[in-house]
Amino acid sequence: MARVFLIYSILLHHLWTNTSSTPIWTCPELSVSPYYSCTCLVSHSLRCDGSVTLDKSNSTIFTVISHVKELNRTQQVTLLDISIQNITELPPGLFDHINKGDLSGLVISSGHLSGVSEESFLGLEHQLTSLGLPNNEIKTIPVQAVSSLVNLSRLDVSGNQISLVTSFPSLPSLEYVDLSRNRIKMIASGVFQSVPHLQTLLLSENNLETNDLFHYNMQSLSYLSTVDLSTNKLSGNVKPPMFDLFPPNLNNLDLSFNKVGAVRKDSFQSLTGLEHLNLQGNLLEEIEDFAFLGLVSLTELDLSHNNILTLSTESLTGLISLHTLIISHNHLQVVSPTWMTGTPLLQSLMAMDNDISMVEDNALHRLSNLTDVNLAGNPLSCDCQSYYFYSWLHNSPHPLSNSTLKTALCATPLSLTNSPLYDISQPSPCPSTAEDHCHDSLLSSKEIQLASSQFDRSNNVLNITWNIEPDVLPYRCGQLHVFVEKITEGVVLVTHDNLTCNWVRGKMLITDINIDKYKLSSTSSYIFCISLLKGSSVIPGCSGPLNISSAVKRETLEVESGSSLIQINKYNLYANVTASGTSLSMSLKNNISQSLMRNQSCMMKVTVNIPKEAGSSHNPLQTRTVNCSQEETVNFINLPCYTHYNVCVDLQLTENIVKCQLISSSQVIHREFSVLPILLTLIFLVLTIACLTVIYLHMKKTSGNYRLHRLILHLSNICRKLKNKSEKSDLLLNDVDDGSS
Repeated sequence: MARVFLIYSILLHHLWTNTSSTPIWTCPELSVSPYYSCTCLVSHSLRCDGSVTLDKSNSTIFTVISHVKELNRTQQVTLLDISIQNITELPPGLFDHINKGDLSGLVISSGHLSGVSEESFLGLEHQLTSLGLPNNEIKTIPVQAVSSLVNLSRLDVSGNQISLVTSFPSLPSLEYVDLSRNRIKMIASGVFQSVPHLQTLLLSENNLETNDLFHYNMQSLSYLSTVDLSTNKLSGNVKPPMFDLFPPNLNNLDLSFNKVGAVRKDSFQSLTGLEHLNLQGNLLEEIEDFAFLGLVSLTELDLSHNNILTLSTESLTGLISLHTLIISHNHLQVVSPTWMTGTPLLQSLMAMDNDISMVEDNALHRLSNLTDVNLAGNPLSCDCQSYYFYSWLHNSPHPLSNSTLKTALCATPLSLTNSPLYDISQPSPCPSTAEDHCHDSLLSSKEIQLASSQFDRSNNVLNITWNIEPDVLPYRCGQLHVFVEKITEGVVLVTHDNLTCNWVRGKMLITDINIDKYKLSSTSSYIFCISLLKGSSVIPGCSGPLNISSAVKRETLEVESGSSLIQINKYNLYANVTASGTSLSMSLKNNISQSLMRNQSCMMKVTVNIPKEAGSSHNPLQTRTVNCSQEETVNFINLPCYTHYNVCVDLQLTENIVKCQLISSSQVIHREFSVLPILLTLIFLVLTIACLTVIYLHMKKTSGNYRLHRLILHLSNICRKLKNKSEKSDLLLNDVDDGSS
């Protein structure tokens, strides 16, 4: 019934401009019937409601139309709406001899109408402009009956049981067709060419499938501006040439509430005139690069209610006219500047109910027309990482909407929960990091530094030596964590265990790691992290990526010179990254006899380079030459930022030269993140779980205590935000896959 009122209002709006003004018009009073009643809701309209038995359906429709035919000039209606239930058919000659020039809009919605005679509308051929047959049981479009209505501009057969559209009436004036809420599963190619002036085609809530779209040849419909395909059975990928046979001047395309999983490159390239595209309520996880290329006229894009995790740099490329982007109810975690590179005219960004915790630096600075950003329902962190967005809210070149200023609510810290970011005190900026340096990605804490590593193939044990600062002494051993770095997944946890301190002597700590026990590969590189306990403090330290095979235990590097045997021992090698650059220091010790060094010239040439497989040239990054004394410390400072280095020693003894002996590979890693946040997070989570356990046990004794319940909620929020903290360091906690579980 609600649908009948909607059709009624649409038809009435269309017809109103054609209705002559009749000041003395009065609502007709039809004969009283116990089965139905007729009223005039709007001037020059008549609506009849009620319900009749099936045996009286034909006589009832004849009776109503007969009364309409008998209306005098002051009572004639322009719109007739018959919503009497249980009328099953429209017989021929129903409108014969009706007053010409009056009735131009007709709606018949009975719930059970299934038969329409080819001659049902005779008498209305030249005057009817709008026909509605919604919410009936019509199984095929009444082509013959409707074809006689040569001036018809609007046709509504929605809410019926039509399954196939194989033909369509030839109606040169038809502009609006509503076939929604049927059972249509097939539309013949070119079927709408008989309505060349069609502007709006509504096909929502049918059974149309994705493959059907390839065959809808509607290019000849040069006036078509709106196509609604929402709530069908479209699935899989939107891809070319799905819409190549749609007219390029199409203005509105609705694909919402289907099961589309992805949008592929150039899917809409032929729709250069499209202004509104609705993809909400699908299963979108991926928007491929250049998916919307060609939509140069698009002003509104709705991607809401999908499963989108992120948008790439080129996902929105080509949307040079876009004003409104609706991306609410997805799983986005940040607002990134990479999204907006293709949308210079964006005015409104609707990103409600995602998982957004921050607006990245410069995400909005190129959008000079942006005035409306709605972030309601997102867990914003109002710490230093909100500094940019806070500044943008207060210094935007254009006045911002009230929703922009009030919907960005803080989730953390707890003291600011539910406070509008705009209203709080300005956060401090995060410490800046110079792009030319190594982004303060510490491989070791100040207190714990990697000294050396040796791998004994005989028992498959890796011995790692750590330098421990005196301030840490005395300490207890905590935990061991082993990570591997993967290109696509980042740093991934391989295993963890309690740390066994095998040998402690002053500032030196040696840990023995059996690679068979932890199922490590001797040919792979791993990051090893340890934690030491001093009182109530946890002190972490990490290596860079260590290649186990390159750490083969070698007591000496032996070189023959005449009758002498020259030996070089690897004694100590460690690397530490600082905020101002990369410094690498090593201590070398050799046991070349003093008498040999007195009689011959002995030098050691130490070079630092990146491995050839990483793209290095033969020219070393830096070189140092030192004498063959018993011990030498060699320092390299301000090295360029590379992922890892090789360190080599050339031994020069008189005329003899022993070429580069590899004593370290893959020792240093530089990224915008550190393994330390993962280690600290794991440690903190262990402490938090213990804390929550104690609270739970206490709650069992204090059931119903409101304060304790609030505390539990706060602690749960802290845990959730701790996860978000790791994400902001580009080191997702979700990426830490415990390989031992």
